[in-house]
Amino acid sequence: MELREPAARAYMLREAAISAAELVEWAEAREWFAAARQVASNAASTNMKLMVIGLRADEALAAYQAGDLVAALNGLDTALDEIAPVDPAGSIAAASGPPPRHQNRHGALGGRLCRR
Repeated sequence: MELREPAARAYMLREAAISAAELVEWAEAREWFAAARQVASNAASTNMKLMVIGLRADEALAAYQAGDLVAALNGLDTALDEIAPVDPAGSIAAASGPPPRHQNRHGALGGRLCRR
């Protein structure tokens, strides 16, 4: 997959965001998650549309960790509005979540996001 493709770019930017979060650079992580979300929104697949919602939630959590409670609440509110109409039966990704490789790394990151 070439980095010119929205999916490849979005995953690359997401990894940069996760790396920044692991370094406790929350403002930078927020910017990377936002960039990944913007790129992913240009992809047409249903799975990428779901990724956009997840990236918005990640961005909101990073905003919270960076001390911007208003942006965090607005971002989570928007993510919840976007996910509400999604039918889990309509997509394997919506029903099962990310692949197991990502569940371990990103699940652990999510736990750290909530504890700080």
